[in-house]
Amino acid sequence: MAKALKAKRIIAMTSTTNKDLVFEFGATEIVDYSEAPSSMLKFWSSNKYMLDCVFDTATGSQKHLDYSSKAIKLLKYPNRVTERGKYVQLSGNIGTWIRRKLKLLPSNRLLPLVANTINTHDLEEIFRLLDDSNARPIIIMKPWDPEGLQDALNTLNGHHTRGKVVFEIS
Repeated sequence: MAKALKAKRIIAMTSTTNKDLVFEFGATEIVDYSEAPSSMLKFWSSNKYMLDCVFDTATGSQKHLDYSSKAIKLLKYPNRVTERGKYVQLSGNIGTWIRRKLKLLPSNRLLPLVANTINTHDLEEIFRLLDDSNARPIIIMKPWDPEGLQDALNTLNGHHTRGKVVFEIS
């Protein structure tokens, strides 16, 4: 999406294993979280207040993962009410969603599943952007049988799935 929106700088935080894949999907820079902690510290400090948007898919996806406070410090104009960077958190525990619903989170912290309503215009725009960027999903096909279901669950429980699991029902 960022590529389709003509973002000049698209930074992906990933492991060495997925580096080529992430570049293929449009990243212009990679931060390898599997490297020494000093490289992560360097990234957090050298990019403070420099980014327009952080799309966080890790925070809340596992119990121990929370990058939100660090990620928010990367956003431009942190003290402005308008025109400041946006932080979009994809996952979260129930407490995060309740705080958002009660408007206890900053206005620039978005949680897509509760912050936005879905409408035809927005979905058409998303499809257009994906089409313009030639983005294609990675699909992991599994048969719709007990072995396929177990294999899919094992893949997902690894928390490092490359793509989306889809069942083939014949």
